[in-house]
Amino acid sequence: MYKDAVQVSYSIVPSHDSEAFTIDQRSGVLTTTRRLDSEMEPLYRLEVRASDHGLPQLTSTATVNVYVTSLHGRNRREPPAG
Repeated sequence: MYKDAVQVSYSIVPSHDSEAFTIDQRSGVLTTTRRLDSEMEPLYRLEVRASDHGLPQLTSTATVNVYVTSLHGRNRREPPAG
């Protein structure tokens, strides 16, 4: 039972922004599912959930902000400072 509590699974809470990303359930590494365009959508907000496998199961969520920048420096909006 304790061994199961040490294992953590990651998931993205479904939302409009979550469609552009996938997450590795074991490592929590986020990757894109398509090409992102900084001029169309400069910011994505994701809710990532981490859950252990213990009894009772413990779960936590965190907001992940993904700022998309242009390789050519043509962003219309800059991410907020801080």
